[in-house]
Amino acid sequence: MTMMTTQGWHSGGNLVSEALMQKAFIDWCRIHPDPRVRMTFHINNNCACINEAGSPNEAVARGLIPGAADLFIPLNPGLFLELKYNGNRQSEKQVRFQDAIEGVGYNYVVANSFDEAVEIVIDYLTE
Repeated sequence: MTMMTTQGWHSGGNLVSEALMQKAFIDWCRIHPDPRVRMTFHINNNCACINEAGSPNEAVARGLIPGAADLFIPLNPGLFLELKYNGNRQSEKQVRFQDAIEGVGYNYVVANSFDEAVEIVIDYLTE
C-alpha cells in the first residue's frame, strides 16, 4: 500500500478545534485506499442527539452510550478512536467506555492530533 501523508490536510499543523480535526481525519479516511478505512464513521454521542430524543434517558433508550468514542474504524478487530485537542482529557464516562470496550476484545485509542490519528491507522494496518 502506498503511504499516504498528512501534509496538506491542515493549515500549518495547527487545527482550530477538535471538530475540525475530526473533519480533516474523516476527509483523509474517505480517500484512503483501504475500503475499511473509508468506512470509518462518527458515533453521534452529543447534545444534538439528546435534544432530538427529548431527554438524556430517552437518548440512552434509543441507543446512546455515554462516553462512546468519537469514531469507529471497521478493521479486524474493530478500532474505536477518541480524538482530543489541545490537551483535553477523557471524561470519566469515556474511560468507563474504553474499559468496557477493551474488555470485550476491541481496540480503543486516544489521538491527540490529526497526525497521531493518521499514524495510529497506518500502524494498525501494518501490524
